[in-house]
Amino acid sequence: MELVRNGDFETTGAAWVLVANEGEATYATEIVADGEQSMRIGVTSPIGEPYESFIEQTIDLPDAYGSIVLTYRYYPLSKAKEQQKAANNQSVDIYDSLTGQLARRLMYVLRNEQTWLTGESDLTALAGQKVQLRFAVMDGGGNGTAMYVDDVSIQACKLKSSGAGQGGSALATPTEPVASLKWIFGGGKATPTPSPGGGISGGGGLNRLGVLAVMFSILVIIGLLVWWIARAFRRS
Repeated sequence: MELVRNGDFETTGAAWVLVANEGEATYATEIVADGEQSMRIGVTSPIGEPYESFIEQTIDLPDAYGSIVLTYRYYPLSKAKEQQKAANNQSVDIYDSLTGQLARRLMYVLRNEQTWLTGESDLTALAGQKVQLRFAVMDGGGNGTAMYVDDVSIQACKLKSSGAGQGGSALATPTEPVASLKWIFGGGKATPTPSPGGGISGGGGLNRLGVLAVMFSILVIIGLLVWWIARAFRRS
């Protein structure tokens, strides 16, 4: 399930909030990863004064999914040097929408590849929260630090089963002895047992014959005892 609205920036003014001075964050057509538009954050040429600009979108991360992953494409450019990273950087962050506090920093770089790169972050641990996804650029000296952003997506996958993992599976009720007794005395059917060779073992039938043989032997013994006692009484 897609959670980001207007992640391809094809609809100007939809879903995203732009926080910047005029021209420091805008829908762009000169450099795109896909489609007709992207989003430019920052300015691409030095202006001689510091600025900070960002775009953001509030997103509900549902608790019903076992996987929530953010992907995006970005095109970084800057004339600043690496040692100036503290004041010149491109970043991607997650903020708590209720408190406004930084919840997770996903990217913090100073890059100048001037080609499309791909970013990816697992947000599953934040499931069940309402967050603000923010793409930001800071330029502490007007060094032309900026980035284009396109194809932003948060996919929620692997819908959780409503009963999965809750309390474990129920214990099975041991009914086999009862079934065996019913079969011996009538009213039930024996379940054939597969033999190691793949055939059906006749073990159930042999068990029944054995029980019947024992019962018959007991009856014979009892009959002989009764006959012997009766004979003894006649002689006396």
